[in-house]
Amino acid sequence: MTVAAGYGRVSTGSQAKTGTSAKDQENRIKEKCKEQGWKLHKFYSDEGISGKTMKNRPGIQALIQDARDGKFDIVVFTKLDRIARNLRELLNVWELIQTELKLDLYCIDESLVQTKGKFAKIILALLGSFAEFEREIIKERTEGGRKIKWKQGSALIGQPPYGYKWNKDKKAYEEEPSQVHIYKRIVSLYLDQNYTLLGIANQLSREGVPTPSESRGLKRHSKRWNKQEVRKILRNPAYTGKADHNRFCYEDGRSKETGQEYKFAGKKLKPKEEWVQVRFPRLIDEERWNLIQHKIEVNKGKPKKRHKGQENHFLADSFLRCGECDSKMRKKFKPEPNGKNRYYYLCYWKSTTSGELEAVGRERCDLETVDAERIDRRIFYKVAEFISHPAQFAEQWLKDLNKEEIEQRIERLSQLEKRAESQTR
Repeated sequence: MTVAAGYGRVSTGSQAKTGTSAKDQENRIKEKCKEQGWKLHKFYSDEGISGKTMKNRPGIQALIQDARDGKFDIVVFTKLDRIARNLRELLNVWELIQTELKLDLYCIDESLVQTKGKFAKIILALLGSFAEFEREIIKERTEGGRKIKWKQGSALIGQPPYGYKWNKDKKAYEEEPSQVHIYKRIVSLYLDQNYTLLGIANQLSREGVPTPSESRGLKRHSKRWNKQEVRKILRNPAYTGKADHNRFCYEDGRSKETGQEYKFAGKKLKPKEEWVQVRFPRLIDEERWNLIQHKIEVNKGKPKKRHKGQENHFLADSFLRCGECDSKMRKKFKPEPNGKNRYYYLCYWKSTTSGELEAVGRERCDLETVDAERIDRRIFYKVAEFISHPAQFAEQWLKDLNKEEIEQRIERLSQLEKRAESQTR
């Protein structure tokens, strides 16, 4: 009996209302398998994830891994765009499933899209082109309408800056009185009272002032202010009465915790004609705002401690971790009365300021300084020992592996070797 694997994808929550939910796709695949006399091994799905790339979809990655283990013979899906939304990605999946894994593909709604038959690949390429074209048209239409509303000032762009709220009825930004008061305090503390960014953050945290994320009512919000938030507020030109939005090109991101895809503004600027100027109630005059920017730049340019000419004395720099709190170890050196330098490693949370500790709400680490020359020497001898006698390390490593794990690793290496050979032909 032919064993099948089902695959479904839902890119947005709204698709559940239009009959393309993951459950709906699963039910249709079950019916098709029953009709064809196939046994359904498992239904794999990716919900709330774009079909732009295969790499960031855990569902299809699990399907591929099980396919490598030979758990089924054919992959069944409802529509072409459930597999991929652009031609290149579609052909990549096709080549992987058919050529490398030796499996078949079956599309329920487009019955011509199968891996069997001499016209299969031509049809797939044509349908894939149309799917990609459709995606680009929808994207352009959506973005075009959104930009028109932005330029008319009738739509919200992202989250309102701290100190403002969006009035849906008036379609305009308004002051948030409680936050405006805090903004003016931040400006005064920095410009008039000579507080540092960290000092301002700690002062607001001591007073229990809600953080920007807490003020927005986010479920996961920071409980303490930090200097990055204070700097962001002080550098935002919106408080002068206007700011340019839509300046940067967006890039794809992915949450490490949930796997959810998202967009974020990168560093590459868009053409100026695409920028959108947004108006805000003025909270500070431009002269005072420019003084803040100048002070930030001056403080930013202050020289920091360097270890010029001493780098070779820190072999374990960048990868040594604290044994007490697993934080990064800093490199330090101190001139001694005899004219020589003492080199050592010190935990970041041992050597940092009291203000930094207060900002993150943690205690000073107990780990004392570690002699750098002694640590570096031990690392050097260990590396030299490995290079001189690799067999004894390999023997110990193999003792920790069972036969099945070794066979699996050998098989994976063989597959990688074959793939590399095919790509070089």
